[in-house]
Amino acid sequence: KTVGAINQYLDLLQLNFTAGSGNPRKRLFSQSPAAPDPVVIGETSCDQSSSMSSSSPVIVSPDVSVNVNYPSGPKKFKITPSRKRVVTAYAKKNYKSAASFAARLSDKHVLTVVATQIKAEMKKICSTDFFSLLRDKHEALTCFSWDTLWLEFVANVPLLIRLLQSLLPKADKVFITFVVCVLLKKKCVHMSLMQRMISVLLYGNAVNKQIYKYLQPLMVCMSASATYKLIDELTDDYNVPVLFWGDELKENIKMAEHVYTEDIEQIDVVSAMSEQSDEEDSYSVTGPSDISLFSDFEDNVIDIYTEEPSELIWDDDNFQQQMDTTEPPQESITDHYSTTSHDTEMQTPHNDQTPVKPIGFTIVGDNIDKNFRPSYQRQDRQTKSLHYFHTYAVKNRVDVSTLSDDRPGAIISAETILPTKADLDRLLGDFEILVSRILVQHMQEYEKQTSLVQWHIPSEFSKEMATQSNVIPLGVILKNEAKLSEMCHIMNDLSSYVPIISHGNADEGQDTSRLIQLMFFGDQLTVERARGAMILRSFHEAAIHRLEGFVPAISDWHARMCLVEVIWDRLYCTSSSCDKGTLFQLRNLLSRSSIGTDPSKNMKAFEDFLLVVLCSHVVTAATVANPENMTCTEMAKKVIANWIKFSVPSPELFGNTTLDTLQDNLLPTSGNDSSNSSAVAGTIAPCQNSSSTVHSYAVDLMTLGLLWHGFHDSVREGDGNRILLYWKFLLPVFRQEKHKNYAKEAFNLQVQSLILSPRKLSELKWSRTINTHGKVGHNIPCDLHMEHLNRRLKSCIRNVGSNICPTAIQRAANSLGPVSHVCSQFEKETSITTNKDYHSCPSFKKDFDSIVRLLKAEQVFCDSNTHSHSTYDKQPLLHDIDWNKTINWVKDKLVNYSKY
Repeated sequence: KTVGAINQYLDLLQLNFTAGSGNPRKRLFSQSPAAPDPVVIGETSCDQSSSMSSSSPVIVSPDVSVNVNYPSGPKKFKITPSRKRVVTAYAKKNYKSAASFAARLSDKHVLTVVATQIKAEMKKICSTDFFSLLRDKHEALTCFSWDTLWLEFVANVPLLIRLLQSLLPKADKVFITFVVCVLLKKKCVHMSLMQRMISVLLYGNAVNKQIYKYLQPLMVCMSASATYKLIDELTDDYNVPVLFWGDELKENIKMAEHVYTEDIEQIDVVSAMSEQSDEEDSYSVTGPSDISLFSDFEDNVIDIYTEEPSELIWDDDNFQQQMDTTEPPQESITDHYSTTSHDTEMQTPHNDQTPVKPIGFTIVGDNIDKNFRPSYQRQDRQTKSLHYFHTYAVKNRVDVSTLSDDRPGAIISAETILPTKADLDRLLGDFEILVSRILVQHMQEYEKQTSLVQWHIPSEFSKEMATQSNVIPLGVILKNEAKLSEMCHIMNDLSSYVPIISHGNADEGQDTSRLIQLMFFGDQLTVERARGAMILRSFHEAAIHRLEGFVPAISDWHARMCLVEVIWDRLYCTSSSCDKGTLFQLRNLLSRSSIGTDPSKNMKAFEDFLLVVLCSHVVTAATVANPENMTCTEMAKKVIANWIKFSVPSPELFGNTTLDTLQDNLLPTSGNDSSNSSAVAGTIAPCQNSSSTVHSYAVDLMTLGLLWHGFHDSVREGDGNRILLYWKFLLPVFRQEKHKNYAKEAFNLQVQSLILSPRKLSELKWSRTINTHGKVGHNIPCDLHMEHLNRRLKSCIRNVGSNICPTAIQRAANSLGPVSHVCSQFEKETSITTNKDYHSCPSFKKDFDSIVRLLKAEQVFCDSNTHSHSTYDKQPLLHDIDWNKTINWVKDKLVNYSKY
């Protein structure tokens, strides 16, 4: 009605303006016959009437009324002064003033109109006919985006968005979107995307159940029980990607074998036609495992698949060079055309087919132990100790799908297991690079020579090792690996991920299924127990029940911790506080109270302390060597030559115990003594014996420290060749220091590098590490990432409280992957960033300077030093290896291998 009256009044104004004569400002309104003429005083405009002074002329207008025709009859409305201002504002199209006047007249009605329109918008977006992202349960969580929600709200609730923007002009769209999500949740309980997201974030960060109780009434999150139900829905198909990887691996290997068979048959036909023989019999393929067939057609296959066959044909020099670098010979022809540069894509050798994508995956496992001690213990309420098995799968970053599965026929002897002179030269080359880095970082004389330092040692697959790993947690298996029978169940459950290629018809008794073996990495105990389970199951008929789908291999982080334990057992003594320069005295000097006798309790603190001590010793040695007029690389070589003491066995120490591998056996078998051993002769490194145990202690510490530092650097770069090289030197160290289990695993690792097929050897080298950041030099060992997952799982289990049960544990383990993805997606979308994407590490310059001053004062690297440590009376470990006992120990292990 009000709008109708205003429209009539506007029509009246327009009529008077068009019908009046002369200046329209003198005749503003038409008069009824009874109405007097308007009195006009002076010449002025109506828009200035509000600001006129007492001397200004004014316009006096008569009272105006509006007749509104209703069905029941006309009704007359008088235009009051306040209504005149509204009408005037509308006439001037000044809607802001009109709205302001209307709100002053009746703000209740204005709010009612606005609220009605907003409710209509909210009702539309909350209806079941409208697909909103807030209703989605899975995809909107895993692919969460603030921008997508903002666009949906702008398009469907525009008035609400504009109202909030007016109320909160400084608020960003993320906050406004969050407020709209809360309002829509209050309107409709199904519009709960934001609440589900926050609930997942709370669950992923292991908050207490009481937090859900506090926040759920505020429409911030869901209840604890609803959150658990949501987590179960998110983890229904947690292992589907791994099953897809297995199918992908199986299909691509079948395709590669089919392509290779077709090409061999084509070569067969061409060869038979060229002979022009009258014989009707043609050459046929006897079987896919006949290696002699491959060698017969080697030259033809190379001519077809390569443009430069001369570069791929091996000669004696190339073979000897490969033996010097501990690379096993690759017998299969498929390796020739599948070996390409890591900077180029893999070329498919048949027609113009699509290149094979990098495929294959690895499984990593470890035990997880957790004790729950009740507050009030009773006979029936004792400490609950849980021992389960936690696993995850990681996709390989190096393509091994086209490599051969045929094992090489190598001769294994003590010479091929232990380090050689060539291995020592490679190791010292690594040490020179590491020492040059330390000199540039901590000496003013070399701080401008950063361009001369190699900060990342390149490898064959450096580019692939710098990419981010795809890790899928596989949950926990409610079995204890310490029990052999339960370890068999664990391995049997994991066998469901092993791809199987079937040939023939199983119903007709012609099934010749073949397992595609997967690498199984773990710590020393896990790997040893896995082998025990395989031996126990070795008498089963089916290969899958014999657990032949796995190749157990030790990972590197626990071995690195064992090396730190060797250093501490040898050089750390709590009674050496008076011996300046020892680890215990330096620990007291720097007030490192977290450093004790057991590195496994705080590995991070121990390695940080060892790094400071190592850098201090290297800089002190360089200062003693007079760094004037020398580059950092020259000084590094001088430091290595003077104070790094190593020894390798001489060829006279080796006997004739050798093992000749067979292609059909997983482990080597015994063979006759052979004079054609592939061992590379080594020499004994010279050592300057010193009567000062202070000097020997410093040399021993720096040598073992560089071995630890180089091993750590090789893992960070993901360089499989360097990792195996360091393992070769760790074998005598572990055996000499009575760490027999890790010495045995080092021996097994060297044997595996000689007997495994090219494909499995590539996985053994290049699938040992995980890169969670996707950056160069950010790789970590597989078992260390397993420890990270165990820590996250334990934190989730801890907050379950008294409701701990197998279901809750499995839910927490299965959710590690999906919940972590949701949390990272939310963090990315919300732009929650820190200054650094790794753990901040404060500078240790003060600690470093204190140690250097003490080492210089004690002259620890001077040969003329006659001081002695009361708790150390040894020679450097790596120079004082008893090679006779080590070689005999290796021979005994080789003989034991021949029994299987």
